[in-house]
Amino acid sequence: KVAVRSTTPTHTENLRDLGAQIIVNPFSIISSEINMALLSPNIFKLEKWLYKIDTLSASLHSFPKGIYVICGYGRMGRRIYEKLSKNDIECRLIEIDANREFSLNVDEMSNMIFGDADNKELLSEVGVQEASVIIAATNDDTTNLSILATAKKINPDIITIVRENELEDDLLFQEAKINHIFTPSKILVNKITNSLINPLSDEFIKQILKKDDKWASSLILRLIKEINDNPILLEFKIEEKTTPQIYNFLNKQEQDLSLNILATSLHNCEQKNNIVPLLLQRDSEITLLPLWEQNLKIGDKILLACDAHAKDDIEYICQNENEFYYAFYGEEKMKIFKRKNK
Repeated sequence: KVAVRSTTPTHTENLRDLGAQIIVNPFSIISSEINMALLSPNIFKLEKWLYKIDTLSASLHSFPKGIYVICGYGRMGRRIYEKLSKNDIECRLIEIDANREFSLNVDEMSNMIFGDADNKELLSEVGVQEASVIIAATNDDTTNLSILATAKKINPDIITIVRENELEDDLLFQEAKINHIFTPSKILVNKITNSLINPLSDEFIKQILKKDDKWASSLILRLIKEINDNPILLEFKIEEKTTPQIYNFLNKQEQDLSLNILATSLHNCEQKNNIVPLLLQRDSEITLLPLWEQNLKIGDKILLACDAHAKDDIEYICQNENEFYYAFYGEEKMKIFKRKNK
């Protein structure tokens, strides 16, 4: 698969025409995550867990409503403004470069001020003292840190969000006690790595974005209750190479085989391991949170959340003849030894 970075809609469209299969726009992702934290914090929490950034018991990343001040109106600042405006969030805009050439609509012009965003008088003029959130989104880390430091002096309670451009500055950002740090390069790596190595997890993320926050909250509670606050993700395809025992059984077409077999404990077949099925893909059909009674077919792709013990059992069931027999029939497979002739 070809994975590429894009920062504009036109660029994305052109890359797609050229056959790129994974196109990542970090600024689009950042604006979506801010919007998610504002409107669907539990979906945001699930996404962070799926990307291995946080556990499911981490504090909820929710952003308050109110006035948002966006400093730096480039590709990232504009995408954030577009997302927030669609949800009727009042935004005040500061662009540092007065000579920058770009087209602005009436709403953007009415909310835009040009000048140094770390200037105390300018921040006061734009209303930082009454704002709920300030976002430093320029392409210069020193400028971004200076903007937030000045804003906190004016309004100590303001929520701070920043764009970290260079990983070498990571320590500075951590010590600055900023509420939320977004690093485009890290987002790029996370997204592309997940798309290439964990395609079902990537598909699951796309699917949960279509759900509401109540659905996400319910799933988080279920995962914590049935597994723990940081479940392992396991994904595989029903095929001869990776799941030979399941493949061979289904290939005989003698009996149905349900998803339930994967939950069986090899310590005691009457018990179930700590597993939650997240997704089943059959050809182009996607089923979220499939039921245990769901019958399996060759070619199915499955995403599970589980603990380490359950992961070991699943792998044994899929690959070992005796363990599969025990999980399916509930008894040990009899072994017959032939006596050797003397």
